[in-house]
Amino acid sequence: MEKESKHKDSSEATPEHKEQEPIAPEEPEIQRSDCLRKRLDWHSKYVMESNVAYCLLMEEEEPSTLQEAMNSSDASQWMTAMQEEMEALHKNKTWKLVPLPQGRKPIGNKWVYKIKRNNNDQVERYRARLVIKGYAQK
Repeated sequence: MEKESKHKDSSEATPEHKEQEPIAPEEPEIQRSDCLRKRLDWHSKYVMESNVAYCLLMEEEEPSTLQEAMNSSDASQWMTAMQEEMEALHKNKTWKLVPLPQGRKPIGNKWVYKIKRNNNDQVERYRARLVIKGYAQK
C-alpha cells in the first residue's frame, strides 16, 4: 500500500491544510461620534452688560397671580380678559355651581395670564384662562 500511495497520480493530490492557531479575542472597538460638540450659549441672548436685557425682559412680564395682575399697570386689561373668560365659560356651559357634598374638599383653581402678540411683537390682546388644579384631585 505504501508503494501505491507514493505513486498516486498528481491530479488526485489532496490539498494541504495548515493548522490554524486560535485567534485571541480582540478588544471591542469604541465607536466615537465625529460630530463636533457645540457649547450651548442660550444665556447670551438674555444676559448683557449691566443687566440691560434682564430689565427689558421684566418690562412687560405676564403676572403669575391674581394679585400681581390687579397690582400691575395693565390691571384694567387683565380684568377685561378675566371677564371675557368667565363669559365664555358660562356661554359654553363648561361648569355650573352646585353644593359641595359633605366631607369633600373643593379642587382649587388658578388664573393663567398671557399677552398675545402679533408678528410685529405688538400687544394684540390680553388673555386670561381659569384653570383647575387637577393634580390635587383624588
